[in-house]
Amino acid sequence: MLSFGGSVTKQDGRLVVRSGFVGAALTLGAFRMTASFDPGDRTVRITRRRFWAARRRRIGFDMVEALTYGYENVALLPGLSYGHRAIDLFAVGLRLLDREEIALASFAGPGAFVNDGPLPDWMFWDEFAFDHVGNQESRARAVVDVMSAMIGVPVVPPG
Repeated sequence: MLSFGGSVTKQDGRLVVRSGFVGAALTLGAFRMTASFDPGDRTVRITRRRFWAARRRRIGFDMVEALTYGYENVALLPGLSYGHRAIDLFAVGLRLLDREEIALASFAGPGAFVNDGPLPDWMFWDEFAFDHVGNQESRARAVVDVMSAMIGVPVVPPG
């Protein structure tokens, strides 16, 4: 429930990924993205809106080298304490044959409690006992697996 990210739907046999409501709300609707994967004509259509301008791009499946899938803990100032709650960010994108990487979707939400200090884990028993982790990892993994099967390319780390 606390996870957020883009919406993923099936429309007319296509997989459609849209930027999420939270991101659109935070930017007052200034930045939006839609990616449509069409197995019929073997293309990905990407539309990015920045303010009033829209940029459209069409990429054939044969131009895609791999899908990128990465993780980052984006918690604010985690180094200031021994333990902190992670904020997970899973990013999905395309890597083209010319090595260009295109970000498609991010899935974020509360992660597990992390003990980075010298104290033993049992000192933080209450944090571990009442740990609530979002579904952002399973959502991102499911999306990247479907895209990988549809396009027929491997999943690799970004970079």
